[in-house]
Amino acid sequence: MVEEVHISSLVVHALPESLETITKAINQSPVTSVEIADSSGKLVVLLETAHQKAILDEMDKIQQLAGVINTSLIYHHIDQNEPA
Repeated sequence: MVEEVHISSLVVHALPESLETITKAINQSPVTSVEIADSSGKLVVLLETAHQKAILDEMDKIQQLAGVINTSLIYHHIDQNEPA
């Protein structure tokens, strides 16, 4: 059976005063991490998930955080690993 890893990136626009709280919340998930955060409220978020639905689930969670204005999927790659 082929194992898939979905690697995605998001741009998140947030209120600048909520940036620290949002960054902490995103980094608490085992499948998301904030790679870049700009003081204007823009964040680049990396996701590594087992399936495509998990990307949408994480995007929904991020969108629901207080202070998040918008979340946009920028990149999605599927890496398929064949078992040895």
